[in-house]
Amino acid sequence: MDMPLNVIVKSFRQNPEGFEVTEPRNLGSSKYSVIGVTDKDTETNLHPYQNVTYFVINRDTRRAAVIDPGIIGGVGVEKQRGYLAMSKLGIEQALYGVITHCHIDHWIGFKSFNDILFYATQVCIDALTHDGEPVQFSKGTLAPSHSKELPPRIIEYANSLKWDHQLTNYKNMLRKHQEEIPMELFALPGQTRDSSYAVMESDGEKYLFAGDLFLDGGKNGLMIEPHYSQVDKLRVVQDTLLVLNGILGGWKRGSSKPTSYV
Repeated sequence: MDMPLNVIVKSFRQNPEGFEVTEPRNLGSSKYSVIGVTDKDTETNLHPYQNVTYFVINRDTRRAAVIDPGIIGGVGVEKQRGYLAMSKLGIEQALYGVITHCHIDHWIGFKSFNDILFYATQVCIDALTHDGEPVQFSKGTLAPSHSKELPPRIIEYANSLKWDHQLTNYKNMLRKHQEEIPMELFALPGQTRDSSYAVMESDGEKYLFAGDLFLDGGKNGLMIEPHYSQVDKLRVVQDTLLVLNGILGGWKRGSSKPTSYV
């Protein structure tokens, strides 16, 4: 009999190999669980910009959707830290991936997951592919508005990459993917001009994978953080709330029902 997911995660957390691993979060009574993994190893991670990679796991098949593959490592799939994390979680296969936006901390570890289809917005696809040419980073920051620099090794690694995985518009999600790990993908402004978000539903509750859309506002609760300057930020926030309200089913200020965010 397969080892229960919570037992696997407990073992992983006892021997984390530089990772920080969340407790499995079951999505209602469904067969799906979400686990977040962060690389805390300063020899391999993105220092101040290291993000969480989420694995949405079908507990019946032990296959997973990968959201924001931001964990990197050495040359070759077996040396990639994202591949190591997936293996330690007992995931037998990555089924597909979602890249919420084109900031480097959300995609740089894509080589951990060979031969899977990644979904993204067209804006993100255009930024990452440049007609098949490697993305070049002239400065060591994540975006023009950031002041902290990425480690030089990250810039060197990123500039050596060529997107050789399949990358397609989120509107083209395959039926076989929807059947095994069903997500609704949509686009909204956020950390970039056009970001992709995912929603899963179970027991009347919806779970939003927000890809840096929110930040912790302390006493003010969750705050929306549009991160680009070429548009009216207040208008972006207003439009985003309007669309989220429709997608998530009447999300009220100060209430987490009927929706959770990841």
